[in-house]
Amino acid sequence: MSEIEQAIAYLKPIANSATVGTYSKHLNVAIQALEKQVAKKMIKAYFLYSCPVCGAFQNEDKKTDIKAINYCWKCGQKIFGILEQGRD
Repeated sequence: MSEIEQAIAYLKPIANSATVGTYSKHLNVAIQALEKQVAKKMIKAYFLYSCPVCGAFQNEDKKTDIKAINYCWKCGQKIFGILEQGRD
């Protein structure tokens, strides 16, 4: 488990606890930002590759080197590699 994943696991119960009150919203924003830093595999459908979070296509122009893409242009999710559609 990476340091980012450890931080997420630590913060989630705190954000959901009643003792943080109005800070819960702020903690959830921090958790969402951290989750975007955990790399997820792109999804391949035919010759297009999409973000696993928002579904935005990453190479619609077909000129972009898919190996050079590190972050989704639309949602900012850190992405890498390829997950064949229908496989894990």
